[in-house]
Amino acid sequence: MDKVFTKESYLAEIEAAKELPECERFHAYAKINDAINRQLFPDWDTQKARMVKIEDLPVVGFDLTYGELCHQRHIDWRTGAPIPCAENQG
Repeated sequence: MDKVFTKESYLAEIEAAKELPECERFHAYAKINDAINRQLFPDWDTQKARMVKIEDLPVVGFDLTYGELCHQRHIDWRTGAPIPCAENQG
């Protein structure tokens, strides 16, 4: 069973996520929103599975999807900003 959110617990989770590094923050927000949506919509997982995702769209001139291309080039698909690689930091 997913966590049941109240307004206060939701706001506390959002505040906690703000402290995370940018690359982890998006995933935390997505996890919180999924939990909220499951609470509001019992068939959320089915609805979400039917949604078109930008990462799944093909890129003209490449044999890759947008998500695969961004992952390959270490680019954030939401902003187009480079993602620092852990192996390159040091």
